[in-house]
Amino acid sequence: MCLGLFAILSLSGFLLMLYYKPDAGKAYFSIKDLMYVVPSGRLVRNIHRWAGHLMVIACFLHMARVFYTSAYKRGRALNWNIGIVLFLLTLSLNFTGYLLPWDQLAYWAGTIGVNIAASPAQLTDALGITRFVDIGAAVKHLLLGSDQIGNEALVRFFVSHCLVLPLLLVVFIGIHIWRVRKSGGLSRPDRIEPEWLPGPAGNEMVPAIPHAFYREFTALMFILAITVVLAFFFDAPLREPANPLVPENPAKAPWYFLGIQELVSYSAFTGGAIGEQLVEQRLRLGAQRGCRSIPTCCARGGV
Repeated sequence: MCLGLFAILSLSGFLLMLYYKPDAGKAYFSIKDLMYVVPSGRLVRNIHRWAGHLMVIACFLHMARVFYTSAYKRGRALNWNIGIVLFLLTLSLNFTGYLLPWDQLAYWAGTIGVNIAASPAQLTDALGITRFVDIGAAVKHLLLGSDQIGNEALVRFFVSHCLVLPLLLVVFIGIHIWRVRKSGGLSRPDRIEPEWLPGPAGNEMVPAIPHAFYREFTALMFILAITVVLAFFFDAPLREPANPLVPENPAKAPWYFLGIQELVSYSAFTGGAIGEQLVEQRLRLGAQRGCRSIPTCCARGGV
C-alpha cells in the first residue's frame, strides 16, 4: 500500500506541477485555477492530498506491524532503521507539500512546523550556549532561507517536495526492498504449518510471483479505490490567501505533527523536556548556594 500510494502521489504530483507556480504572489491563484479552471484539476489535487495523508497512516501501520511481530529481529535491524528513515521522509514530503498552496492554513501550519524544527534552541538556551552554537536558528534559516516564511521558503519547499525528497525516497525504497530480499524474503513465523502455505506442503518459501504479486496488486487496487472515493466526496481544503498579519485562531500544525506541537507548547519536546530539567536543576542548586538567577549560579560555579 505504501509503495502504491507513492506511485499515485508521483503521478498526480507530476500533473499538478505542470500548472503550479512556485511564487508567493502566484502560488495561491495557480491552485485556484487547478480547482476551478483546469479540467479534472480538482480531482487530481484531491487525490494527491488524500494519498499523502493515507501514506502517513499506511507507513505508521506498517511499522507498527513490523514492531509488534518482532519482524525487525533476526538480521533485519538495518532494514528497520531504513524504514524509520523512509517514515521521516514521508512526513517531510507531507510537510513540504503543506506550504505550497500558500493559503492561511498552509502558511500558519508551515510557520508552526518550522518553529518545531527550530525547537533545539530551547536546549541551547537552557545550556547557555546559544551564542556559540545556535542549532535552532541554523535549522530555521536552512528551511526558510530568511528569518521568516516568504518567497525564499516557498521555493525551497517546492524544490524539496518535488525533487530532493522524492529522489531520496526512491533510493531508500530500493534499498529497503533489496534488504528484504537479502534477508530471505518477507518476515514470517519461525515455524509455519504446511496448511498455511499456498505452495507445496512442507516448503517454507513460495515464489514472489505470482503469490506476493497478486496480493500486492490487490492491495494497490484497494488503496487506489479508497483514495479516489475520498477525493470524489471530500475536497482538499483551501482557505484565504496567506496573510502574515492575520494568524489562524488557533494556528495548528498538520495533524501528524499535532502531538509534537502540543509538547513544544509546554516546553516538553527536545530542548523543552531536557532543558526544563536542566533549568530546575540549576535553580535548585542555585537556591542551595544563595543564587537568585541562572547566570549568578553559573558564575558561582553552578552546573
